[in-house]
Formats: sequence, structure tokens, C-alpha cells
Amino acid sequence: MVKSLNSAGIDSFGLYVVTICWFIILMVSISAIFQERVDIERRKGEQLLSIAAMSENLTGLANRRKFLDFGQEAIERIKRTHKQVWILMIDIDYFKRINDTAGHAMGDKVLVAVSQTLKESIRIVDLVSRMGGEEFSIILIDADIKGVELVAEKIRSNVGNMQVEGWTNLHGAINISIGCGLNDGSQTLDETLKDADVALYQAKNSSRNQVCFARK
Repeated sequence: MVKSLNSAGIDSFGLYVVTICWFIILMVSISAIFQERVDIERRKGEQLLSIAAMSENLTGLANRRKFLDFGQEAIERIKRTHKQVWILMIDIDYFKRINDTAGHAMGDKVLVAVSQTLKESIRIVDLVSRMGGEEFSIILIDADIKGVELVAEKIRSNVGNMQVEGWTNLHGAINISIGCGLNDGSQTLDETLKDADVALYQAKNSSRNQVCFARK
């Protein structure tokens, strides 16, 4: 009888140990799953913060910080590949008239429309940024001058053909001026940006709604 009781006690203790072990395994598994979900949400949050830090609020385009980082990386790359990078500086012609005539809400609507058109007019490898106000920039990777001429004219034409309800149907087309600067690896990003700016002002001073190239 005593032997039978001892055997039952041992069996109960063994069952207890097995139950505890499985409980611990279950808790560890749940903890691991929970921790993995926390890590995924943390990584998503970090990614969103990173995107926000490099994006402009109104249009969702890359901001000036992203433009500088992207441009510098592109120039470092062409120093090894001996290709070309082009910077296009773009300004909406007579943008102040839009704000003064139809208000800032319409001005914002035009900025968003222009931004979308610029994005749709370039390749995925290129970058379009809003530099501030009504000024934008595009970095074209590995493009020759003929290709840049075609892209710049395509951009100018696409913006001119945009329809923005409340403005173009009442006041006519929205036009842009574009200045183009070349970097072949021998200039700094800032020097190329200045060249493109000079070309942009040339376009602005020559009746606008046109593309001009920096002289070398």
C-alpha cells in the first residue's frame, strides 16, 4: 500500500514538472512573439521618422536635406564611373500672382499638382525635390545633354498642359522656367547648383517658360 502511494506521488510530481516546463516554454514563446512585434513596430516607426526627416510636408517630395545627400552620393559615384549628373532648377512662373489672385490654398493646390507632374516626368532612379517656396530641383543620373534637353522640355510641356480646377480653367496655363547645370565629377555639388541657378535666372529674364543651360 505504501509503495503504491509513493508511486502515485512520484507520478503526480512528474506531471507537475512536465506541466511547469510546458508553461515556461509557452511563456517564452509568447514573450518572443510579443518582442518580435514590438521590434517590427519600432522599425516601422524609425522608418517613418527617417522618411519624414527627408520629405517636404505639403508635397511629399524630397526636401533640401535629401537633395544634398542624394546629389553628393551621385557625384561620388560618377567619379568612379566617369558619367554625368545633371541638376535642373525649376521655378513656377508668376507664382505670386496665383496666391494674390486666388489665395494661398490655391497656391498650395498648384504646388501639389506641379510636384506630381514632376515626379511622373522623370525616371525612378532620378530625384525631384522641393527646395522651398515655388522652387524645385531635379537630379538626373547618367544622362547626356541630348537626353537632358528632351527631359527638360518634356517637363516644361507636361506642366504647361496641367489642368488645375479653379485656376487653369479661369486664368490659363501654369508655366515653369528651368535651368540646367552639368557635373562630370570635376565640380562640387554646390558649384553645379550655382550653375543651374544662373541658367534658371537666364530663363526667367528671357520671357520665362523656357529651358536654359549653364555655359561652360
